[in-house]
Amino acid sequence: MTRDSTAITVLHVDDEPELASLVADMLERDDGITVETATSASEGLDRLADGHVDCVVSDYAMPGMDGIAFLEAVREAYPDLPFVLYTGKGSEEVASEAITAGATDYLQKGGGTEQYDLLANRIENAVAQYRSHQRAAKLDRIRSIASDVNQLLVRADSRAEIEAGVCERIVDTDRYEFAWIGEVDPETNQLLPRATAGAAEDYLEEITVTADDSPTGRGPAGTAARERRVAVSEDIAADPDLDRWTETAIAHGFESIAAVPLEHGETLYGVLTLYADEPRPFDAEERDLLAELGADVGHALHSLAIDERRRQERDRREALFANAPTPVAASRPLGEGNEQYVTDVNGAFEEVFGFDREAIVGEEVSAVLVPEEHHDEHVRFRERSAEGEAITKTVERRTRDGTREFIMHVIPFGLDDGSPDGNYVWYTDVTDWGERERELRAFRQAVEHAGHAVYWTDPEGVIEYVNPAFEVQTGYSATEAIGQNASILRSGAHD
Repeated sequence: MTRDSTAITVLHVDDEPELASLVADMLERDDGITVETATSASEGLDRLADGHVDCVVSDYAMPGMDGIAFLEAVREAYPDLPFVLYTGKGSEEVASEAITAGATDYLQKGGGTEQYDLLANRIENAVAQYRSHQRAAKLDRIRSIASDVNQLLVRADSRAEIEAGVCERIVDTDRYEFAWIGEVDPETNQLLPRATAGAAEDYLEEITVTADDSPTGRGPAGTAARERRVAVSEDIAADPDLDRWTETAIAHGFESIAAVPLEHGETLYGVLTLYADEPRPFDAEERDLLAELGADVGHALHSLAIDERRRQERDRREALFANAPTPVAASRPLGEGNEQYVTDVNGAFEEVFGFDREAIVGEEVSAVLVPEEHHDEHVRFRERSAEGEAITKTVERRTRDGTREFIMHVIPFGLDDGSPDGNYVWYTDVTDWGERERELRAFRQAVEHAGHAVYWTDPEGVIEYVNPAFEVQTGYSATEAIGQNASILRSGAHD
């Protein structure tokens, strides 16, 4: 429930009850003014301590504590509260004394309804100016909080540091009594505290807040999480959505709440909830500033989450890089042509290629590893990898012992912005594989052209291959023989 921010509550202090009642009736002709009365300065001070008042109107000549003494007592506790001295005794001396003591205005009582219209006008002007100053001071405090929080966001190294620092900075003011940041549990939909600051941490042990549309989710924190907007309760005692929490909140001295989603893009990182010790309107300007604060914190939490994922990915890559059993080189592009420069090699690379890490790191790849006749091919690989394309190709590369043949896998990394930060290049030495393949081809050709029947089987005696001479001499075609047990060749003349 929202208190009308234009309504004015006046405390009128006068030791004559009938006159106080008349003044109240006349002022309340204005629908925007409500008047409470007290018949002594001490009663007036009690009323100020117990409730919300926008302006004090006081008589001067009262027994015990006169209007000037009352004004001085009010100024000690409420330095800026509008105070109009409304007295039947008019003199320059009283007016001067009132202004010196801090009265907002001075008005002598008189006859006729015009006098009450003038008093109402003085009250409205004083309250408007007071609220304008209050609003400016309030927004300055929030801007100061936002500035301090942004400095914290720049320096913080962890999510926990950000969350704790934000809560602590917010309660380190005269505006908010308690602050906490909660994160939605995906299984229970409950807002679970991650950080708190203020003198009411046990409050969270007495309440349950969820992000759904159930009764426990209809307060500001649940609404902010569910609807991704700043949500407020300007008067807890009068807000029906807070019935289940009202007694507990008031017992802790809370009278108003603001909740701010901490989000970036589609991701909600949490909800910041603030508690104040008096009912007050959260106007559009303040909500906008709180929304900006929430966006700043959400962006910082998102950046930390991205950095953490990058660190984890980098750690995994580095572990795989260092422990890979085959040669791996890391490179980064430099220059307009995206020339690749070696940034690291693993132990297997040093062993297979014969180059020490210290000697090759910092060198341009084509200058040390690519044979001259394959330079154009390397440039094409470089262009493709610059677009983020992974490449697998059989290539020739220089080693300390001469040129060897490798299967090369180029794997770009760091593609968050659409272009790679560099490449991991994995090499598998297949030089000897070519020689072995040639030997196997020669053996097969010899068997194919042999004049003798040749076949071979698996360990179970099942035929896997027959040569042409086998087909001629046995009468079994390859199709008939392959897959059969060699026992089909039993002649009966031998075991």
